[in-house]
Amino acid sequence: MFVLKRLKLNKSRSSAFFVTLIYLVFGTLWITVSGELVQYFTKGSDLGPRFELYKGLFFILVTSLLVFFTIKRREMQREKLESEVSKSEIKWKNIFDSANDPIFILDKDYRIIGTNSKACDLYGYTQEEFLKLSIKDIHEYNDIEFIRKQMSDVVNNTGREFEINHRRKDGTIIPVEISTKAVLRDNNIEFIHIVHDLSARKNIEKKLISSESKYRTLVEASHELIWATDENNIISFVNNASREIYGLKPEEMIGKKFTDFATKEQLEIDFKSIKEAIKKGNGFLQYESRITDSRGKEKYLLTNCMVNKDPAGKLTGMFGTSLDITERFESGERVKFHNRVYSLMTNMNQLIVRARNKEQILNDACRLAVEFGMFRLAWIGILDENSGKILPAYQFGDSENYLENISISSDEPENIKGPIVRAFNDKVYYVSNDVENDPQLRLWKEATLAKGFRSFATFPIEFRNEVVAVYNIYSEKKNFFGKTETELLLELAEDISFAIEYIELEKERMLIEERYKQIVESAPIGIFTQLDSIITYINPEGYKMLGADSHKFLTGKNVFEMVHPDYREIVKNRLGKIVSGIPAGELEETFMKADGSEIKVMVSAIPYVHEGKKGAQVFFRDLTEQKKAQREIIETNERFKLITKATNDALWDWDLKTDSVWWNDGFTDLFGYKAEEIGPKMSNWEERIHEDDKKRIVDGINHAVNSGQEFWFDEYSFRKSDGTFAYVFDRGYILKGSDGKPYRMVGSMIDISFRRKMENELKESEEKWRSLFENSPSVIFTVDRKYTITGINRSFVSVYNSDEITGMNGFDLLDKDDVGRVREITERVFSEKRAESFIVKSSEANRGKFYSVQAIPQVKDSAVEGLTLIATDITDKIIAEEKLKESNQRLHALAAHLQIIREEERTMISREIHDQLGQELTALKMDIAFLSRQIDKIRISGKPEWNELQNGLKSMSDITDQTINSVRRIARELRPDVLDKLGLKDAIEWQAEEFTKRTGIDCIVSISHNELKFKHELENTIFRIVQESLTNVARHSGAGRSKIGLAIRGESIYLTIEDNGRGITESEIDNAKSLGLVGIKERVYSVKGKLTIKGEKDSGTTLKIIIPIKQ
Repeated sequence: MFVLKRLKLNKSRSSAFFVTLIYLVFGTLWITVSGELVQYFTKGSDLGPRFELYKGLFFILVTSLLVFFTIKRREMQREKLESEVSKSEIKWKNIFDSANDPIFILDKDYRIIGTNSKACDLYGYTQEEFLKLSIKDIHEYNDIEFIRKQMSDVVNNTGREFEINHRRKDGTIIPVEISTKAVLRDNNIEFIHIVHDLSARKNIEKKLISSESKYRTLVEASHELIWATDENNIISFVNNASREIYGLKPEEMIGKKFTDFATKEQLEIDFKSIKEAIKKGNGFLQYESRITDSRGKEKYLLTNCMVNKDPAGKLTGMFGTSLDITERFESGERVKFHNRVYSLMTNMNQLIVRARNKEQILNDACRLAVEFGMFRLAWIGILDENSGKILPAYQFGDSENYLENISISSDEPENIKGPIVRAFNDKVYYVSNDVENDPQLRLWKEATLAKGFRSFATFPIEFRNEVVAVYNIYSEKKNFFGKTETELLLELAEDISFAIEYIELEKERMLIEERYKQIVESAPIGIFTQLDSIITYINPEGYKMLGADSHKFLTGKNVFEMVHPDYREIVKNRLGKIVSGIPAGELEETFMKADGSEIKVMVSAIPYVHEGKKGAQVFFRDLTEQKKAQREIIETNERFKLITKATNDALWDWDLKTDSVWWNDGFTDLFGYKAEEIGPKMSNWEERIHEDDKKRIVDGINHAVNSGQEFWFDEYSFRKSDGTFAYVFDRGYILKGSDGKPYRMVGSMIDISFRRKMENELKESEEKWRSLFENSPSVIFTVDRKYTITGINRSFVSVYNSDEITGMNGFDLLDKDDVGRVREITERVFSEKRAESFIVKSSEANRGKFYSVQAIPQVKDSAVEGLTLIATDITDKIIAEEKLKESNQRLHALAAHLQIIREEERTMISREIHDQLGQELTALKMDIAFLSRQIDKIRISGKPEWNELQNGLKSMSDITDQTINSVRRIARELRPDVLDKLGLKDAIEWQAEEFTKRTGIDCIVSISHNELKFKHELENTIFRIVQESLTNVARHSGAGRSKIGLAIRGESIYLTIEDNGRGITESEIDNAKSLGLVGIKERVYSVKGKLTIKGEKDSGTTLKIIIPIKQ
């Protein structure tokens, strides 16, 4: 501001100097030049003095004008400059006051001489209070020397920024950043302080430092390898998990590539995985890889990483995590091996049940080993008696250039005897999990390795205790044959032997029940995240561990739904700590699986924040196997006790050696026997079997025991203690010793009497309903979701006379105009799962009949699979209704015509009464009046009989007056003359006044138009409706007030009649004997109107009528 004033002062001074200078120069030049000119032109003349005068006057005139215009121009420039300066001052003052940061102006002694409103807001002082302070008063330590040093630096450098703490009026300390500049004003130094509040930034910095520390702790504590690489794939960061996974310190890995820690073979496989991941992902990769740690151990990693690129698409680095899944991978591989062998076992056992000859069994044993066991090659060798060699008789798989190149002699010397020969001669199986390093296979190792076979096993197949073949299988995997696989394959060979023996001896085949179930795929670790106790993500291993088919089953659910109730309070407390930033260490908990069962898990968790919401990232692993080992003995001992107590079945345990039988309490509950009545022997059970079943049951169970079967089951009648028979389902499992002989049989009996009864009743019910379906007079048929007819009854066939209805589309039977409407209805039945009824017309090809149809959804497992449609022929009813409708229309038309005729007759009678009878009565009145005047004159004579005559005439005059009034009233009621003379509006108002006079009930009229001009018949109908409505109000409503409203809206007349009486009931509205309402309805119908009647108890009745103006 003071700079602008200085500028104005300098410009003023320069203007005066400029004018003086011009005047001096011009005056000097004029005097010098003009004097010479005057002397030159007046030389020798006396005009010189006069010219000198003129010259002086001219000089004065010119210089005055010059000075005037010069000064005027300078004044205009000054005024313009002052205006601009003033605007500039206002502008900068507004900027100063509206600045977002506090601004102080200090004098040379650091006193505050000016500040803006933002400073008042931040520090809590007013403008007046600030002017009493110096800058040191708001410094935290009030150190004047420190301030002087700062200001000195500002003066020397002309400007400076620094951070310091200030004190507010309330004493609180705030960090600020100050930008100071020194300026010269009127030869005095002033300082401009611009202050920026750093409180928010400082808080953010503190939070960032805390967050960085927290996440660094999290990264370093994570058991996953967290890493980053640069644009050259050089490792720039790894956390401490490298020690556990790679066996290396982070500093030993930084600066190297991950490819330095994998073999060439591993890299080839890994690159394939990475390429597949790149195809699937958009910047995010997930793949599995193999590495070799510093101890030489091969490990499997699951890697998730993000690829970072610059705007040009060039790689700038990668960031990711790697999880050691070695245990899971090896477990998964072992499960795969188990599943392959189980699959082979299952299919082989099924084959054995179906097989009819030995060749089929041996051929399919090789085929199934390759197809289901996923072995590379399987072959069965049989001894050739002529050559003494074991030759491939059955084979399947990759045998090209292999079997024909090996020769196996059954009489090989002991020192070179191979596994196949030993299996054939010594009845022993042999397994090699490393063909390359197995000395037993040295003679044909080279050929075996050339085919890529890495594991091999051979098993003897016996018949009548003699080896007749050897079963040989090959795998490309090393260490394929574990203990479980070997035992299963050995059992498979024994099953083949048994099947061959069974077929050769032509015995009845034995059904082999599937003896093993597939091992449930187990995951090593599950991971899920939750925010506000809601599960937002769960990995595949996690949801599989919890028994769900998909993450959708768990995502979105409350985390406490999957936590066992006994652990929910513990989990709640742990989550509270986690949300506050404290990681939770491992703790054993119990989760609830999808099917409601429990699973013991080891759980740990770390804090997790997403989009401002706090939660936890939870890691859990299955403790089932660990707990199983601990529970196995306890559960084995307790299970039987619990089963015997909890079940309603009769459990039994038969010792085959001693023939003693144990029964649980269920036997007593089911059959009513006391414990001492049961008996300890099997014969006690046999004697209670119904005679019709006894031989079959006893022979069956003995056959199962003696023929080597594993289980037995049957149904029969069993006598109860009261002599009645229960129908039971009995089953038992046969236990065998190490010698293969049965020694024990355990089973249970279930009373299925009720089930059998229900089955019989269900069968009878089904036969009854099927009879109803087939014999129903209605057309009944069923359609599927595509409206294809799937079933029809006899009535359907008799109506349509076609054997090809089934399979047609149901809409083909309808009139084409009804298809869209019916489709909409049936789609609604499908979606809403509720029946609907509708009327439909059949196509002309099906006689164009009308049917009343009920569509009933067929619901199964909460889904509608089809519809059952019951159609009743209502053609005659529709035709009758149409005729009745036509008849009603004719009746209404006749009624309207009668109303018109009635009104015309009323008008005629009204006029006749008014014109003819009224005139005659008036004449009679006049005659009586004349006689009365004459009698008055005669009465003067004083005769008393004239007085009596006068009284009689007066009585006749009164009666005549009453008759005239009655005639007029009847004429008005028949046809109010006010309707003809004044119009509908005045007629309604007159009728309301008359109604009030006659009944004492207030009647308010509200008509929106002053003039109502309609056709004569329409006006008459409206007036009669009002008249009859008011009559009903007077007779039936008990009201004290009524209201008539009439308005015209568009092309319609809206008439409303209300009262505050008792309110009409629904039964009164529908009462056909209510002549008043019937008359009103007929009049409304005659003018094509609509009538609505509504009554509320003790609140009155409302009639709403809408009549079209155009008739």
